[in-house]
Amino acid sequence: MSSLGEALPELIVEVKEILREYESIPEGAFGAVLIKESLRKAEEANRLQDVELMMIAYQDLEGIE
Repeated sequence: MSSLGEALPELIVEVKEILREYESIPEGAFGAVLIKESLRKAEEANRLQDVELMMIAYQDLEGIE
């Protein structure tokens, strides 16, 4: 099992790939906006190494498909 400090950046990369898919279709514009905001929060939490914010961000990103 990896630590949150390892898992969050990995999940950020995965969600960025999903974001590219959303951005490639016109119907995905609204979803892309929401994903970008989730990514912004996750990257900030990771930068700050705030465990509580990292956990919230991880849970948020986990729900993105």
